[in-house]
Amino acid sequence: MTARTIVDLTAAVMLDLALINANETPSATDHAFIAASYAEALEELRDDGLCWWDANAIPLAVFPAVVSFMSISVSEAFGKPRQVPVDVELEAARKRIRRRIAKPTTGEQTSFSDY
Repeated sequence: MTARTIVDLTAAVMLDLALINANETPSATDHAFIAASYAEALEELRDDGLCWWDANAIPLAVFPAVVSFMSISVSEAFGKPRQVPVDVELEAARKRIRRRIAKPTTGEQTSFSDY
């Protein structure tokens, strides 16, 4: 599997927040809430140039960072207060996503042309 779905994201967020066990599935209302929050966050990430994937095809390389970002985003709605301000944590999560999508240098020489 090369990508994760919104269903996978919902389950991973609920697990990250310790709201379900590994063998449980999120309720329909929890899934709908997280999916709606993800749709909003996805547009924000796209505006910041941090997202190129389809909503229902989250690349494995960024999936853990997206789970963290979404967990931070919805934690207070599930009664899980944060120790650090949410804005600070969200910025840290954005940096993790940015690092995951950055294309590493190849070390190959490139030609330069100055017309």
